[in-house]
Amino acid sequence: MAVQYVNTKAEFDNILSTFDGVVLADFFATWCGPCNMLAPVFSEVAEEHKDSAYFAKVDVDESM
Repeated sequence: MAVQYVNTKAEFDNILSTFDGVVLADFFATWCGPCNMLAPVFSEVAEEHKDSAYFAKVDVDESM
């Protein structure tokens, strides 16, 4: 899986402290039009660079 959904601060902190490389996080809301437009691009880039970077998505309504 190229994109990992993160639900808690502890999970996010764990990624930042253990992954040795670039971490790119998309903080989004399901109701946000621009967020929904960016989602397929984010997934495509994540697939292209899955071996060199960590891609995380954080739903700001679910994980405040």
